[in-house]
Amino acid sequence: MRMTWERQALELGLADRVRFLGRIPSDEIPEHIAGFDLGFVGYPPLPLDRSYHSPLKLYEYMAMARPAVAAASAESREIITPGRSGYLFNPGEQGDLKRILRLAMQEQQGWREIGMAAQDAISRRATWQARLTVAIPRIEGILEARIANPYAGD
Repeated sequence: MRMTWERQALELGLADRVRFLGRIPSDEIPEHIAGFDLGFVGYPPLPLDRSYHSPLKLYEYMAMARPAVAAASAESREIITPGRSGYLFNPGEQGDLKRILRLAMQEQQGWREIGMAAQDAISRRATWQARLTVAIPRIEGILEARIANPYAGD
């Protein structure tokens, strides 16, 4: 698709504002994200039994204080507060994506604050320390229940 997209960028007069980089070595990704104004994380809609998406790109953008336009998957809805720490659109709905992109452009002056809120949100929810703070009490509860009733669930 790269050639098609490059031709389209040229036809739309955007070639000087869009770069198509191809594959980037993982150790160079932070350098590239640092140059972003706004990140994009889009997923096609999938059946419920196949709806998991790794939010790694979204986590990277947020950790580097970059606002993102993201498909409203279960994972992105958990970590983005629309209008505060990023933007969500309904996957597969082109009209909704256009609406959100227009909204994001209208709010461009606030992207720095949105990026900072995104960084704060991800640091509170998605670090190993934050995850363990939630996981350890749950694990302890499971173990305590198992000790109290060792044959439960067998």
